[in-house]
Amino acid sequence: MWFVLIYPGFESSTPDVYREYDNLTEGEEISKIKHPDFKNLIGENDLETAFLKLFPKAEEAKEIIVKTGRYDFVGLSGSGSTYFVGFYTEKRRDKFFGKLVSFCRPEWRCSKVNITTQEV
Repeated sequence: MWFVLIYPGFESSTPDVYREYDNLTEGEEISKIKHPDFKNLIGENDLETAFLKLFPKAEEAKEIIVKTGRYDFVGLSGSGSTYFVGFYTEKRRDKFFGKLVSFCRPEWRCSKVNITTQEV
């Protein structure tokens, strides 16, 4: 697996994101509030809606991911603030990253990561 990580230059507060999640859901599942921009998610991070409400400037990172091109899956790490973009081939990851570099803001950290697995 190959990944691109996009850290938007600020940390999110896990307790604050969970409080906002509680405020938004009022007992309902937040996954009913969908994000149509992201296709091919591996799972769904219910905290993303709360995170984006508290940190609206992170929406720009999300929009740039969609604008940059093909990926196999994407998601928000935990309660934020890093987005991970996954690829099944290194070539696609590198092509995506090449385009992404021109969009990355100075305060962001955009990096390539390889994940290797070993059979047991």
